Amino acid sequence: MAEEKADDAIVSMEDVLQEHEALEDEANAVLGASDDKECTYAQGYAKRQALYACTTCTNETGNVAGICLACSLHCHDGHDLVELYTKRDFCCDCGNSKFPKFTCKLIPEKDDMNPKNRYNDNFKGLYCTCKRPYPDPEKEEDDEMIQCIVCEDWLHSMHLNSSVPDCDDYHEMICGSCMEKHSFLYAYLSPARLKIDGDETGLASPAKRAKIEGEENCKLAQFRSALGEKGDLLKGPGFFDDDWRSSLCNCSSCRDLLKQEDLAFLLDEEDTTSFYEACGKLQNRDGSSVEAGMQAVQTKFNPVQQIEMFSHYNELKGKLSNYLKDFAEQNKVVTKEDVELFFEKLKESKKGKIAAQIPPGTCK
Repeated sequence: MAEEKADDAIVSMEDVLQEHEALEDEANAVLGASDDKECTYAQGYAKRQALYACTTCTNETGNVAGICLACSLHCHDGHDLVELYTKRDFCCDCGNSKFPKFTCKLIPEKDDMNPKNRYNDNFKGLYCTCKRPYPDPEKEEDDEMIQCIVCEDWLHSMHLNSSVPDCDDYHEMICGSCMEKHSFLYAYLSPARLKIDGDETGLASPAKRAKIEGEENCKLAQFRSALGEKGDLLKGPGFFDDDWRSSLCNCSSCRDLLKQEDLAFLLDEEDTTSFYEACGKLQNRDGSSVEAGMQAVQTKFNPVQQIEMFSHYNELKGKLSNYLKDFAEQNKVVTKEDVELFFEKLKESKKGKIAAQIPPGTCK
C-alpha cells in the first residue's frame, strides 16, 4: 500500500514539474527575448518584441501608444498596463508626443512620433470584432482567442465564423477580414483547408504541387490555376500548416505582390512568433526543469520524503500565488527580481527550510 502511494506521489510530482515547465516556457516565450533594463527605442522598429499599453497615461489624451518591457517596468510602474503579447516592426513610444506630460526615464530624447508604428484596438485593451476586453468581466468563462498573423488582432474562436481546427492541427491563422483583403493567400492553404460547401478540391499540398510542377515557374500562378473557379468561392479565415511559408512563391512578381500588399514579412523566417518564442526559451533555459527535477526526486529522496516534498511544494506554490496576486490586482508587471525577492524573504523566515528542501529545477 505504501509502495502504491509512493508511485502516485512520483506521478503527481511529475505533473507538478511539467506544469512548472509549461509556465516557465510561456513566460520565456513572451518575455525571454525582450530586455527588461534597456528601452528598445535605440533599436528602431524592432522585428518583434513584447509590448504594453499604458492606459493611465493615454486615457486622458485619447492617444494609443505602445511601450517596451523595460519602459513598462521603469517608467510606468504602478500604472494600469495592457499586455499586448508581441507585435512586429514597432518602435517604443514611451515619452514621445503621445505622452504630452511624460518623459521616458530610460531615453528622454525621442522623436515626436514613430510614423511606421501600427495600432489597433488592442492598444485600448479591446480585442476581436466584438471589441471586448480580455479577460471579459461580463463573462464567467473566456472563449479561446487566436491571433491573426497579419493584422495581429486577437479574435474569439466563436467570432471567426468558421470551425477551428485543434491547436495541434495548424500553425498560424489569418482572419477572414485579412484573407478577403489578400485573397490570393487562399491558394496556399493545404488540401484539408480547401473546402468549399463541404467539398474538398482534392489538390495536392502547396509544397508537393511546387515539387511536381517544378520551381522554374511562378508557384502562385500554378496554385491559382489548380484552384480554377473554385478559388473565387473560398472565404473565411485561413488556418495554415507549419511549413506553409516555405511554399510561398519567391519569384520577382510574387515578391512585388507581397510588398504591394504589405505582406513581405511572410518571407522572413524570423518574423514568426514561434521563432521569437524559441529565442526566448533558448536564451533563458539551460536544459529541462522537468528532467532535472524528476532525476532529483527519484535519486535523492525516499518515498516518504517524496510525499512530504510534494506537500511542501503545494504549500510554497500557494504562497507564491498569493504574493503574485498583489501584482495582478495593481496591474504591475512581475520581474525576475520580484520573484527572487520572494524566495529571499522565504529563506529568511522560519519556514525557509521548505524552500531549501525542494530539488533543483522545480522552482527558480
